[in-house]
Amino acid sequence: MKITLRNIKRIKKLQFEIPSVGVWIVAGLNGCGKTSLLAALHRIRNPYAFQNYYRSGKLHHKVDSYENAEIEYSTPGGTVTYRYGGQRWRATPRKNAALLSQSSFPHVAYVEANGKRIEPLADEIMPRRIKAASSDIRQFMKEVLEDAKWDQLKYVNTKRGRGHKAFLIQYEVNAKEPFKNNIYTECGRIA
Repeated sequence: MKITLRNIKRIKKLQFEIPSVGVWIVAGLNGCGKTSLLAALHRIRNPYAFQNYYRSGKLHHKVDSYENAEIEYSTPGGTVTYRYGGQRWRATPRKNAALLSQSSFPHVAYVEANGKRIEPLADEIMPRRIKAASSDIRQFMKEVLEDAKWDQLKYVNTKRGRGHKAFLIQYEVNAKEPFKNNIYTECGRIA
């Protein structure tokens, strides 16, 4: 699958071919398009990714304008281009709008670290509210970071209804036994 971004923020044109299976790192200077690309990748399985990550406001004509913006997905099954129409992103040709739901990626997780950190409140980090992170995320973190501690990855929902999760991992504070004091530290969020 190939993704092409045009006229998004300061990006005139950015083409990205999704690599084969493996762990890949997207790196670059601030403002070069990393987050915009990741949001376009997230759209493969999340139909609200554009609304969540390509926001426009009262000053959109001056900053972060999406006028003439488009994101094109080329797959073996066809091509679909999303264009910003002032209020929402529309698929062209419309008949190809379902193309992404047929992709070979069973799910796409967008784990984000940004200035809008979720800080769980103390009353949210109660034993009955803490759940184990999904096995695929734990396994992925274990393999990529080569550390078994990710088996202990947990989460709490910090907002009801939308499913925002603050990920937590236990750590040891002056204890001889691992995880004795049940202290958690935040390590990210998933939207």
